Amino acid sequence: MKRRNFIKTTGMGTATICTCGLGINSCSMFSGVSKTPVAPEGSVHYSENQVTLDLKLITDLNEPGGSVKFEITQYGEIVKILVINSEEDGFQAYENKCTHGEREIEYRSEDKILRCVSFGHSKYDLDGRVTEGPAPAPIKKFFVNHQDDNLIISLA
Repeated sequence: MKRRNFIKTTGMGTATICTCGLGINSCSMFSGVSKTPVAPEGSVHYSENQVTLDLKLITDLNEPGGSVKFEITQYGEIVKILVINSEEDGFQAYENKCTHGEREIEYRSEDKILRCVSFGHSKYDLDGRVTEGPAPAPIKKFFVNHQDDNLIISLA
């Protein structure tokens, strides 16, 4: 093999390896997990299609703009939930799963939107409707009832 062909061949291989390496690192940056705080242990109770949150234990929801996430097991399936405290509508809860790639969503209080953490960044309004991005459908929104120091979320 001539020197020129050797350099072309090994150079392409090196470029491919570097590109793949960058792709892997880029993909790991978009793991689908938001930076939303997790509800503290002992603050979430699930029973019969209803989740009760103890607001005395969840300080991240004390002020408008706050949010927390948690998971429960319903009928053998893990259900991820995002709860927000919005300025206009108070407490709201959503299934924490983008309808495009099932990545987590996060509350962007400064923009008053919900946004997928994936590369595509689908956006939803606070009613769960898609406003931008590749998401094909709205996210599920749950009914929330605020009683004293508790939030009661109906999953039915």
